[in-house]
Amino acid sequence: PVHSVAALVNVYPLGDDFRLLGSSALGCTVDVSCGGLSLVHPEPIEASYFLVEFLIAGQPLPPVIFRPMRCSRIGSSYAVAGEFVSRAEF
Repeated sequence: PVHSVAALVNVYPLGDDFRLLGSSALGCTVDVSCGGLSLVHPEPIEASYFLVEFLIAGQPLPPVIFRPMRCSRIGSSYAVAGEFVSRAEF
């Protein structure tokens, strides 16, 4: 099942080898399921993967690696949907 969840996230671009490609951008989730999520992002998506870090106070959610599958413009932002690849360990 898909759940509507509005949460701020830091989104870090990753390369094919999961190396960090640049600085983070602030986004907001739209919905989350067991297999993936959709979010609103300020820039078009160009990286192969992203590290998504949830910024929910008091909720220790692990960061996840996300593979974008679709990206479309909505106003001055972008709607991005994709699937989880794995949890990120720090």
